[in-house]
Amino acid sequence: MAGVLLQLKLAIQRRSFGHGGTAQRAAYVGGWLLAVVLGLGAGAVVALLDASRDGLGDLALVSLLTLVFLGWVLVPVVMPGIGDQTVDPARLEQYPISAGQQVSGLLLGALVAPTALFTLLLAAGGTFATGEAVSARIFVLLAAVVFTVQCVAASRSVQALLSGMLQSRRGRDLVLAASGVLTLGST
Repeated sequence: MAGVLLQLKLAIQRRSFGHGGTAQRAAYVGGWLLAVVLGLGAGAVVALLDASRDGLGDLALVSLLTLVFLGWVLVPVVMPGIGDQTVDPARLEQYPISAGQQVSGLLLGALVAPTALFTLLLAAGGTFATGEAVSARIFVLLAAVVFTVQCVAASRSVQALLSGMLQSRRGRDLVLAASGVLTLGST
């Protein structure tokens, strides 16, 4: 069933790409190209930090990955309308599929996004650090995949929590207050 939900997400993307105007197609392709370019650049920075072999480089690397993860978690709170709504979890409740199938399908669909590609390329940057053994490079690549899945899953969990909260007035007020506090606290 997860494969079916992934195919649905890809079909929706293909349909919007094929039926959209030139500006929509350019934005779609530009978003993916931007994710690749920025991801490769950020991956190169990660490789340089990893190759530095000092405490400052390690601290910068851990801080960078922490900021990326916090971005995945906090962006749905600060900007609740930015979430991907191509497959709505509430609509899936009417179909006879288990919760595990829903979660795995929605997670696979969310992994097919430029932001997930950027995160993967950034986290996999340590694969290209100089002086590393092949086993370490393989481990870094596997850790990058796990980190990307973790980021996407955390973001989707926050989005699902917020979508349930946005159904009531109190929930909307709470999300608005949390968004304001987070926005003011970051400045």
